Amino acid sequence: MHKGRALLLLALLTLNFLFIFMTVPVHAVDKAPWKDQGSVWYFDNLTHEDRQKIRQAIDYCIPRETIIDDIYMEYAVAIPSPIGVNFEGVYEPSITAREYSPKKAAELLADVFGLIYDDDAGGTNETHTNVPYFHLTLLTPTTNTAIMESAALINEELKSIGIDTILKFHNWNTLRLIFFDPIGEGHDYAHGGYDMVFMDNDASPDPMYKEFYDKTCFPPSRNWYWIEDGAPTSGKWVDARDSPEEYPEKAYPSVTALWTDIYMEPDPAERALLLKEYQQWCYDQVPTCIICQKILPFAMDPELKGFNSFLGFQEGIQNWTLGTQTKVVITQPGDCVDFNPLQSNSYYDFIILDNIFCSLSRRRGSYNLTHAVPWIAESWEPSDDYLTWDVTLREGILWSDGDEVTADDVIFTYKMVMDSDVDCPLRETLLNILGNASDRIKKTGDYKVQFNLPKFFPYVETVLFGLDILKKEEMENVAKTEWKTDETNTKHPPIGCGAYMWDAANTNLPNTVVLKPNPEYNAELIGHDPDMVGGGNWLPAPSITSVTYEVVKTATTAVTGLKDGEYIVIDSHVGIQDQAEEIIASDWGKILPGYEWHYQEMGINHMHPIFGMNPRDPREIYPGFRFPPDYETRNILYFFFSLLPFVILIPTMGIRILQKTTIMRK
Repeated sequence: MHKGRALLLLALLTLNFLFIFMTVPVHAVDKAPWKDQGSVWYFDNLTHEDRQKIRQAIDYCIPRETIIDDIYMEYAVAIPSPIGVNFEGVYEPSITAREYSPKKAAELLADVFGLIYDDDAGGTNETHTNVPYFHLTLLTPTTNTAIMESAALINEELKSIGIDTILKFHNWNTLRLIFFDPIGEGHDYAHGGYDMVFMDNDASPDPMYKEFYDKTCFPPSRNWYWIEDGAPTSGKWVDARDSPEEYPEKAYPSVTALWTDIYMEPDPAERALLLKEYQQWCYDQVPTCIICQKILPFAMDPELKGFNSFLGFQEGIQNWTLGTQTKVVITQPGDCVDFNPLQSNSYYDFIILDNIFCSLSRRRGSYNLTHAVPWIAESWEPSDDYLTWDVTLREGILWSDGDEVTADDVIFTYKMVMDSDVDCPLRETLLNILGNASDRIKKTGDYKVQFNLPKFFPYVETVLFGLDILKKEEMENVAKTEWKTDETNTKHPPIGCGAYMWDAANTNLPNTVVLKPNPEYNAELIGHDPDMVGGGNWLPAPSITSVTYEVVKTATTAVTGLKDGEYIVIDSHVGIQDQAEEIIASDWGKILPGYEWHYQEMGINHMHPIFGMNPRDPREIYPGFRFPPDYETRNILYFFFSLLPFVILIPTMGIRILQKTTIMRK
């Protein structure tokens, strides 16, 4: 009996040790080699340069020409960075997006993983002995057909070079949950995380221009490659080159240092050079795979002259001429619902309001982030440290009701934006620039204002001075809680000092707004000198005597109206790409490209151990980092069988001790 029990115990212990040997867990300090764990966890020998090559390989697999020609019908242009081609003076045209080349992609991967790429295999992976190289989950929103089609193309290309790609489609709400869950819950698709995500993003000519965005937005490329200490933030971007002792051969300084230099550079020309360096850095490092910048075309009467397709309808209508005609009707797909420029962030509001209101400055040229010309202001003078700005207003500028614009109007406007009871969308931006102190803006004369900044801000001339000014006397008695109500719009129609004014007598049809020339507009005083150095954005007295904005939501209706002479301009947001060829071939219309401030990209999770830019092992950053299901299963089995000897031995030993004790007592 005792021999049988001993044999049973020996068999169980042998089985236990066998299971322990088979289920030894990978501890947080260990790194599993590829040959043992499979390609998912092969990252222990990858250098920063290896990861860079992998990102470049992914970028080479993007068939941009096919996407632009077949999906966007040629209404897009390939770009290599978040700096769009429409940003004149900032974009460097010699730095172009990578050409589609699966062969180069396969060669890069073969170089990284130590394999030999056989070109005779027709670009396949048949001769590779260890493929797929790694897993990649590409998340794609279901709200955009063009993105879904583009993602499907790229998904197949990545598979063809040996990357096991899984395409996942989600609605935007689901994507937001995935983005903002802790990355520590796992990059692997099996745990609901993400590796790459296909998205439309806001273009920006400056990587530190995040102060422009309100709290509901994120800086360029959202936040999926804004990494600080291994966690997503809206600030510092950490990459391996921040450790020069580890990577002495780095071609560029740390991008964090580069951004700091850009942000702290007050000279627009010098900043433009640094931005070109950033553009080159984006091309080399591929922090995100940028596909293209979209083009939304405008359509218009062929007789229309003076239309700037970059500015669109904003601050430019007084430059228009239309032969002998003096009236234009503009179609747009959305309503203008708020006539207070401090309360709106709607495109459809501002294409109207930007022709009614003026600011202290206006940007020079089609677009210039860092330099502007005075508008309501006559001049400004910064202190040596750029913290104090003395602004002098032009004397004699009149509101559309005949009253003069003074420093009181400027002070009132800025303080209302910063007032929490008004709840202005730009409040957070202004507080970031000026702080909470009430004396940051001072009246130093009837036509003089002083701004005192608590810290350096490089966009004073464009962002801070670009705020539309309201008439104090008109708005100071309006209850702050009523600033954003429909009733306020009708009781207090917009009073500006721009070239146009609201035509109350004719704005009485549903979904229609009519503007007429402001009789108090003085083009010689406020329109600038067209011959000034650098271009002055000449704003003459309007020749168009009536501007009607009418909501037309379908492209077919809009194009028919253009053909019949009912409409003069069709807004790019109506979406007339399908009708563009008909318009181009006609004698009743013409097309001008409108480059969007958006671009399409594949954002990268830079905690990915294979191709992310953060070189740290995720298991070193997050103690609770979740491993693949087989890892967790093995750990559970290991735990169970580790306890098995004690489960068997302790009761057995207890029984034996009890038996011996009983015998001794007897």
